[in-house]
Amino acid sequence: MKSNAISKAIIQIGNTVQGLTVPPGAVSCIISMDANEQVTNPLKAGRFWETGDDPTTSEGMILSDGGAYEILGRKNMERFKAISTENGISHKLMVTYYD
Repeated sequence: MKSNAISKAIIQIGNTVQGLTVPPGAVSCIISMDANEQVTNPLKAGRFWETGDDPTTSEGMILSDGGAYEILGRKNMERFKAISTENGISHKLMVTYYD
């Protein structure tokens, strides 16, 4: 199956749960974490779920600095939610959407 990059986004995640705004036609995306330099543990800078459930600072799939994550399926992207694991520290998620 041929996929083309159709859109991009930079999303800030902090202590409030944040989701994605999925563009029309997108069926998958790749997310890369750019962690704040002040984070204590860059290997556990954030957490996420694709189920629609809210992640917490201790529960959810781990987002690591420099890590790349593929989200397959529009519904999973729409239900994606992420949060920073440290109080007062926000990070950037770089997102590329594909058709």
